[in-house]
Amino acid sequence: MSYAQGSAAPLLAATSAGRRYPLAHSPLARLFDRRTTPALSGASLDVHAGDVLGIVGESGSGKSTLARLLVGLDRPSSGQVLFEGRDLSSFTAADWQRFRNRVQFVFQGAHTALNPRKTVARSLSEAFPEQPAPGALNALLAQVSLGPELLDRLPHQLSGGQKQRIGIARALARQPEVLIADEPTSALDVSVQSEIVALLQQLHRDRRLTLVIISHDLGLVGAFCDRVLVMYAGRIVETGPAAQILAEPAHPYTQRLVAAIPRGLAGRGRPAEPPLSEAARHGGCPFEPRCSNRIPICAQAEPPEVVLGDRLVACHLAPARSIIAETNP
Repeated sequence: MSYAQGSAAPLLAATSAGRRYPLAHSPLARLFDRRTTPALSGASLDVHAGDVLGIVGESGSGKSTLARLLVGLDRPSSGQVLFEGRDLSSFTAADWQRFRNRVQFVFQGAHTALNPRKTVARSLSEAFPEQPAPGALNALLAQVSLGPELLDRLPHQLSGGQKQRIGIARALARQPEVLIADEPTSALDVSVQSEIVALLQQLHRDRRLTLVIISHDLGLVGAFCDRVLVMYAGRIVETGPAAQILAEPAHPYTQRLVAAIPRGLAGRGRPAEPPLSEAARHGGCPFEPRCSNRIPICAQAEPPEVVLGDRLVACHLAPARSIIAETNP
């Protein structure tokens, strides 16, 4: 699912990208069991220079898999990932070096992303393409509002927020144009989450950094990002301007995400839902087992992608919404 923004070519794009993983865990077992399971199916998106794009979905929705494809840490089993119109699969070693300088990844989990045996200084130094100049580490820490006194510390001597800022600083060492952050606020206190979001906003303003933010929290991403892409069971189910999606979600799954803002006691008393891994054993809509609005065709056929103004929605009920939108401008 992709929606063009103006006539400018996208900086980073995915076209019908899919990823399957083997069911067997060991190389020996894979010799006898060639079965695979899909983690991502037919994902298409465009990221333009200066974008702040949020990718949202619950655990197992495929958002981290999509992020790994976009940053080149994994290769699609089908479809393409393009950077400035070039397929990543065609890259030479020199191309990859240039790509790594321009596109960086902030790994999920501030508490596990740093090597516990390496000081902050060593972790940051290794992120530079060559030996950093005197004062470069101090300047890098200053970009994420940290002081030079942290350089000699090990990860266990840092707070969760400091670790996350170090992870972001490490990604900034090569002066990238695109920063892809996987759950940058997970496992952090609410106040620290706000600080990390404010830092990313400042980096976007000051450096015109293109951001792709992966999260399970639609409220946080919706308040921060220009556009939001919602994923469920390895598929993109809705994408469009964040303000519109928060104000009037079109897909039933997006509606549930919006209804869960703010979280807390609101989730109590809801009926049990099938696990995400069990959500789509038929050939229809993957959300059908959970959807209270489902109709017979939902279990029989993949939903179409329907244009609703500035949005795309993959839902059998979306055509009716499109007619309503056209008759009520």
